[in-house]
Amino acid sequence: MKKYIIFSFLYLLATVAVAQHPFTITGQLAKDKQGIILLEYDNAKGDYIQDSTKVVNGAFTFKGTITDPAYATLNLNPYKGPLTAATMSKIDMQRFYIDGNVNVKSLGGMKEAIITGGKTQAEFTQRNKPFEPLNEQLKPINEKLARLSKDDSTRMPLMKELGVLMKKADQLDSVFIALHPDSYVAFDIWRRKKARAITPGLNSSFNRFSKSIKESEAGKILSSKIDAVTLLTKGKPAPDFTLPDSEGKMVSLSSFKGKDVLLVFWFRNFVPFDKFALYMRRAEKRLKEKGAVIIGVSYDDEDIWKQQIAEQFPGWVHLNDVEGFSENGRSAGAVTKSYALFNKGTLPAAYLIGKDGKFLSDKVVLNDNELGFTLEKLIENEGK
Repeated sequence: MKKYIIFSFLYLLATVAVAQHPFTITGQLAKDKQGIILLEYDNAKGDYIQDSTKVVNGAFTFKGTITDPAYATLNLNPYKGPLTAATMSKIDMQRFYIDGNVNVKSLGGMKEAIITGGKTQAEFTQRNKPFEPLNEQLKPINEKLARLSKDDSTRMPLMKELGVLMKKADQLDSVFIALHPDSYVAFDIWRRKKARAITPGLNSSFNRFSKSIKESEAGKILSSKIDAVTLLTKGKPAPDFTLPDSEGKMVSLSSFKGKDVLLVFWFRNFVPFDKFALYMRRAEKRLKEKGAVIIGVSYDDEDIWKQQIAEQFPGWVHLNDVEGFSENGRSAGAVTKSYALFNKGTLPAAYLIGKDGKFLSDKVVLNDNELGFTLEKLIENEGK
């Protein structure tokens, strides 16, 4: 049995003792099923975990520990070819929640399995029931799409049908979330779909969930993120920090007090970088005319970082915030995390800080052709 834990870039809270709950997954598929079965799930912190074991005469077992119920998949003899609509039928898997002891029974493979377990799996089964008619409608559409080339003109109406059904699915989830404030499944769906972007306004939706949900590990982590974001709003003092520049000199944000500062968190490998670079160069000209400084904070590899500095943004003050490296690549440092940028999906991001060291606005929208004009107006209105 092999187990891999791939650490995410999520914001790391101060380490506290969290109760670990053991789980056992016992499976019995058709006796002619042999090979490897892959278990995948993520824990409350967002760490992605893989485990695998042999299937012998259809039987398999997994054991482990979790702090909260975990959304998981079991994949029998994982398909390793290119993943397309046409190859989806080759995947023999099913989704479920790990919560205590889980039983998997099937007269065939994983697709046909009936999965039972604790309270959370029962909630998940309840949530899935209204989706059954939708899934039947989705099946022929996906089958047709799988047979069509990307350029086929008949794809467009099918994609529209697909969009309508996906909207209905989203509505079903919204109803389930609203009706089940004490359901971990409802909370988990909400945080995956609705709480991907952490904003101060998220608190009102989060507060609709029960005390037990808020006191789960995932609930506490989300609460801390919302609290962190709330400190990064207009009129609040920008958290000070000190980081090395491209020559190794330590530079503090507070040393720029008395100047307007656009603080930009970025790294090279995001899409669309070229558009970001174009908008930033346009904005830079306007900001320089106002006497403002642009500070770029990146956690790129040092060589790539220095190359990009020279090629793209030579007029910025550049600081590096690499915390370290893991099997999953580089990890953002404490400064990036303190500015509520919890993973790569939240970058690039920026904040405009006034001469008094306080935020002139909430987080700046960088993907905007009018970025320079917007920043210029914020500076002009400073103190009014």
